[in-house]
Amino acid sequence: MHQKPLGKVGFGVAGPHSARLFPAATTCALIEQAIIGGIRFFDTGPSYGGGEAERRLGHAILGHDRQNLVLSTKAGVNEQGQRDFSPSSIRQSLERSLERLGVGSVDVLFLHGPAATELTDELLDTLQDMQKQNMFQNLGLAGRGSELTACLTRKDFNFLMLPMGPETIAVHQPIARQAQDKGTKVIGIEMLMHTRNPWRMSLWPGDVWHLVRRLVRGGGEITKVKTAIALEQALGVLEVDTVLSSTTRHKHMKEWLACLDE
Repeated sequence: MHQKPLGKVGFGVAGPHSARLFPAATTCALIEQAIIGGIRFFDTGPSYGGGEAERRLGHAILGHDRQNLVLSTKAGVNEQGQRDFSPSSIRQSLERSLERLGVGSVDVLFLHGPAATELTDELLDTLQDMQKQNMFQNLGLAGRGSELTACLTRKDFNFLMLPMGPETIAVHQPIARQAQDKGTKVIGIEMLMHTRNPWRMSLWPGDVWHLVRRLVRGGGEITKVKTAIALEQALGVLEVDTVLSSTTRHKHMKEWLACLDE
């Protein structure tokens, strides 16, 4: 069903962009810079900042032609971070997301990491009804585990979002390839994870957010890679139709756009 061009790079409005310590005006300015530079695909979700990311994206796209933008959001993990894939919850979640985004429909609705047992016939019937009601145009699945195979075995999904970074590509590449073979669009995430120094001491709100997350989650040492190099490598992965990433800095967005112009 998907007809709008996605482009090779999409902008994820999540992470620091969902945190109130990060200026909403900067989020909007980065989205504006991305749109002017030719980026068309923007992804978000209700669980990012309790809906704050969706509100920011909705505000940023005011006045822009929706026919030139591809918007996606998620359902299944609500504003409080609670999982609920019941049909009524999924419908209500999208209704709230559409209100925050200020749109009548999104181009893609991703189910946010459903277990196989949560993909019930009742849920899929409800999603078909919602699609017929023009609440969303395309159905996708976002995940990082066994749930990914649902995209290969069910005809309902025509978008797949999955990690395709250095630590995950070997495992997920065959799944992505099979998805593409059946006409599913593959969105790769976590492909530019090494473009920042997680231990950098900085008062920039985006850096503070990443430092705190690193301290909470832990993790081994990583080697910083230049943004342009990481993006060029990501764009070379044939099993990914669109690389989805995020940034809090205008200079990084400028580097993204320069790569797209080459």
